[in-house]
Amino acid sequence: MTIERSIIDAASRLRRNREAHLIATVVRVKGSAYRKPGARMLLTQFRWMAASVSGGCLEGDIASRAWWRTRDGEPLMLTYDSTQPENEAADDVRAAFGIGCDGAVEVMVERGNTPGRLEPLEIA
Repeated sequence: MTIERSIIDAASRLRRNREAHLIATVVRVKGSAYRKPGARMLLTQFRWMAASVSGGCLEGDIASRAWWRTRDGEPLMLTYDSTQPENEAADDVRAAFGIGCDGAVEVMVERGNTPGRLEPLEIA
Protein backbone atom coordinates (compact mmCIF):
# COMPACT_ATOMS: atom_id res chain seq x y z
CA MET A 1 0.00 0.00 0.00
CA THR A 2 1.34 3.43 -0.86
CA ILE A 3 0.41 6.58 0.97
CA GLU A 4 -0.06 9.75 -1.01
CA ARG A 5 2.88 12.11 -0.60
CA SER A 6 0.50 15.01 0.10
CA ILE A 7 -0.72 13.30 3.28
CA ILE A 8 2.78 12.49 4.54
CA ASP A 9 4.00 16.04 3.92
CA ALA A 10 0.92 17.64 5.48
CA ALA A 11 0.97 15.37 8.55
CA SER A 12 4.67 16.05 9.07
CA ARG A 13 4.04 19.82 8.97
CA LEU A 14 1.11 19.53 11.37
CA ARG A 15 3.12 17.40 13.82
CA ARG A 16 5.99 19.92 13.79
CA ASN A 17 3.52 22.71 14.54
CA ARG A 18 1.70 20.56 17.14
CA GLU A 19 -1.60 21.02 15.30
CA ALA A 20 -4.42 18.55 15.75
CA HIS A 21 -5.48 16.58 12.70
CA LEU A 22 -7.39 13.46 11.71
CA ILE A 23 -6.36 10.62 9.45
CA ALA A 24 -9.26 8.74 7.83
CA THR A 25 -8.48 5.35 6.28
CA VAL A 26 -10.72 3.11 4.18
CA VAL A 27 -10.41 -0.24 5.97
CA ARG A 28 -13.03 -2.33 4.19
CA VAL A 29 -15.04 -2.19 1.00
CA LYS A 30 -17.88 -4.55 0.16
CA GLY A 31 -19.18 -4.35 -3.37
CA SER A 32 -18.35 -1.32 -5.44
CA ALA A 33 -16.85 1.93 -4.15
CA TYR A 34 -14.71 4.73 -5.52
CA ARG A 35 -11.62 4.02 -3.39
CA LYS A 36 -10.01 0.79 -2.18
CA PRO A 37 -8.92 -0.23 1.33
CA GLY A 38 -5.85 1.74 2.31
CA ALA A 39 -7.03 5.02 0.78
CA ARG A 40 -6.40 7.85 3.25
CA MET A 41 -7.38 11.42 3.87
CA LEU A 42 -6.03 14.04 6.25
CA LEU A 43 -8.31 16.64 7.87
CA THR A 44 -7.47 19.66 10.00
CA GLN A 45 -9.82 21.36 12.43
CA PHE A 46 -10.46 23.95 9.75
CA ARG A 47 -11.56 21.21 7.30
CA TRP A 48 -8.50 21.53 5.10
CA MET A 49 -7.97 18.17 3.44
CA ALA A 50 -5.23 16.26 1.72
CA ALA A 51 -6.23 13.31 -0.50
CA SER A 52 -9.62 11.55 -0.24
CA VAL A 53 -11.38 8.37 0.83
CA SER A 54 -14.13 8.46 -1.79
CA GLY A 55 -15.11 10.21 -4.96
CA GLY A 56 -15.87 13.30 -2.87
CA CYS A 57 -19.13 12.11 -1.37
CA LEU A 58 -18.06 10.95 2.11
CA GLU A 59 -15.50 13.59 3.01
CA GLY A 60 -18.01 16.23 4.16
CA ASP A 61 -19.81 13.83 6.47
CA ILE A 62 -16.54 12.56 7.92
CA ALA A 63 -15.35 16.13 8.49
CA SER A 64 -18.58 17.13 10.23
CA ARG A 65 -18.79 14.10 12.55
CA ALA A 66 -15.25 12.94 13.21
CA TRP A 67 -13.91 15.76 15.40
CA TRP A 68 -16.54 15.50 18.13
CA ARG A 69 -16.75 11.71 17.93
CA THR A 70 -12.97 11.33 18.47
CA ARG A 71 -12.66 13.95 21.20
CA ASP A 72 -11.73 11.23 23.71
CA GLY A 73 -8.77 10.26 21.51
CA GLU A 74 -10.19 6.86 20.59
CA PRO A 75 -10.35 5.78 16.93
CA LEU A 76 -13.75 5.93 15.26
CA MET A 77 -15.27 3.50 12.75
CA LEU A 78 -17.80 4.94 10.30
CA THR A 79 -19.83 2.72 7.97
CA TYR A 80 -21.54 3.93 4.81
CA ASP A 81 -23.67 1.10 3.43
CA SER A 82 -25.97 1.22 0.43
CA THR A 83 -26.07 -2.55 -0.19
CA GLN A 84 -29.44 -3.26 1.43
CA PRO A 85 -32.01 -2.63 -1.34
CA GLU A 86 -34.98 -3.41 0.88
CA ASN A 87 -33.76 -0.93 3.46
CA GLU A 88 -35.13 2.62 3.05
CA ALA A 89 -32.05 3.94 4.82
CA ALA A 90 -29.88 2.52 2.02
CA ASP A 91 -31.65 4.78 -0.47
CA ASP A 92 -30.99 7.72 1.82
CA VAL A 93 -27.32 6.78 2.04
CA ARG A 94 -27.04 6.47 -1.74
CA ALA A 95 -28.76 9.81 -2.26
CA ALA A 96 -26.86 11.66 0.44
CA PHE A 97 -23.38 10.28 -0.07
CA GLY A 98 -23.34 8.92 -3.60
CA ILE A 99 -21.31 5.90 -2.49
CA GLY A 100 -21.55 4.45 -5.96
CA CYS A 101 -22.73 1.13 -7.31
CA ASP A 102 -24.35 -0.37 -4.22
CA GLY A 103 -21.27 -0.68 -2.05
CA ALA A 104 -20.39 -0.49 1.61
CA VAL A 105 -17.38 1.41 2.89
CA GLU A 106 -15.88 1.28 6.39
CA VAL A 107 -13.64 4.18 7.35
CA MET A 108 -11.46 4.35 10.47
CA VAL A 109 -10.70 7.84 11.76
CA GLU A 110 -7.76 8.48 14.10
CA ARG A 111 -6.53 11.69 15.69
CA GLY A 112 -3.00 12.82 15.11
CA ASN A 113 -0.92 14.65 17.74
CA THR A 114 -2.69 12.86 20.59
CA PRO A 115 -0.45 12.55 23.67
CA GLY A 116 0.29 8.94 24.60
CA ARG A 117 -0.76 7.49 21.24
CA LEU A 118 1.15 6.38 18.19
CA GLU A 119 0.83 8.67 15.21
CA PRO A 120 -1.33 6.98 12.54
CA LEU A 121 1.21 7.63 9.78
CA GLU A 122 4.31 6.82 11.82
CA ILE A 123 3.59 3.10 11.57
CA ALA A 124 2.27 3.17 8.01
